[in-house]
Amino acid sequence: MVLLFSIFFFTLSSQRVLQLEMVNDPETIKYYEGMELTFKTKYSDEWVTRTIQTIMMKEQVIVFNEGFYKLEEITAVENKRFGVLIFSSAMTTFGTAWTGFAAIDEIARAGNQSSAKTWVIGGSAAAIGYAMRKLFYKHKKPLTTNRYRLRLLELTLY
Repeated sequence: MVLLFSIFFFTLSSQRVLQLEMVNDPETIKYYEGMELTFKTKYSDEWVTRTIQTIMMKEQVIVFNEGFYKLEEITAVENKRFGVLIFSSAMTTFGTAWTGFAAIDEIARAGNQSSAKTWVIGGSAAAIGYAMRKLFYKHKKPLTTNRYRLRLLELTLY
């Protein structure tokens, strides 16, 4: 009886997903209900971040916490690369800590001055971390070209 109920339950359950695809690339980015999506619309040139409340398959509409948009009204999607965020945060933290400890050492031992290498290492690590975050963390994907496209999918478990 439990097996019959679980089979019936799982065949009825499905998951609606917004999928960002790139041409000739099997890897896709999926956005599920409850996730945040940063996008531009054809009505505004500003980036908007909204939480996906539900996806209406027949109407091709995405309902957000503040309004709704048809799929064809979205002109660009911004994707955040969390690997870059982790690496840039680590580099910035390392550079700041290195420079901070060098400054404490400089103050504590006034007669012994630290070399220029100490300051260059700390400063360059912090600068690399900051530059990585500014240049590579946010990746904007325009949907007006033929390179990217959005699709709504309904994934059913059998």
